[in-house]
Amino acid sequence: MTMSKKGTIDGLSPELRALVIRKLYERGFKDYSALAEEMKAEGITTSKSAVHRYAQKIESSFRQEELVQIMKMIGEGEGGQVDALAGFRRKAL
Repeated sequence: MTMSKKGTIDGLSPELRALVIRKLYERGFKDYSALAEEMKAEGITTSKSAVHRYAQKIESSFRQEELVQIMKMIGEGEGGQVDALAGFRRKAL
């Protein structure tokens, strides 16, 4: 099994990655070109494609977490369903 190469954004400091995530969230996970340009203006070399790949990964994680939270609200007291979903999520990741 080969390890995938770390993306440009994955290689940033935790603080910068948090900033990128916040900006992606604020933009509704759209307008990757503008975000890449902003990052370049700040001295961070990246591309629209790199931002898009990172956004897909982060957005997927957000959606999965939202689903777990919804299932917890629906299944309050029915831990079996919530536990089964959490197990599925772990396998999917």
